[in-house]
Amino acid sequence: MAVKKFNSTYTHLLILAISFVIMFSACNNDGDLRSRFHELDFTYSAGVGELYSIKIDTTGSFLLGKGRPPNKIYFGKLNNEEKLRLDSIYNAISFKKFDTIYSNSTADLSYYSICITSRGNVRCFTVLGSNKEPEKLKLLSEYLVYLIYHVKATPIDTIIIFKSLDNVYKKPPSPTG
Repeated sequence: MAVKKFNSTYTHLLILAISFVIMFSACNNDGDLRSRFHELDFTYSAGVGELYSIKIDTTGSFLLGKGRPPNKIYFGKLNNEEKLRLDSIYNAISFKKFDTIYSNSTADLSYYSICITSRGNVRCFTVLGSNKEPEKLKLLSEYLVYLIYHVKATPIDTIIIFKSLDNVYKKPPSPTG
């Protein structure tokens, strides 16, 4: 009987050990900790109001630009709750179904542009004063606007280029031509 009890205990310990290995390897998988995007670049304007741009990388670090063009730059990192919410919204979207531009002819409305770098590809979506964009894209933009106004960031002295800014804020032509 002592041998049978030893084999039973050994089997239970082996099953328990394998379960823990599987559970911890799933929790520490880099794919679970990183977003599907490499970089998310977003520019938002409330029409005649301020212009904001934010770049968020896969780890949740971000650069926030304020002004036309961004003359104040801030650095920060999304907290876990903010990052999980962003990942949740982003991962629910099938970007292949979206047009690249949604536009409304009414002037002075808010507008935004999102440029997503993923697997070496850059895909941009621009919404100019429209209420016709897909609901999931609108949800993503609303959360990014929320982050712009609520994230904690520290001013830094640097110059940064926002790709999304190119899509909504064109430089006027030079007077000579």
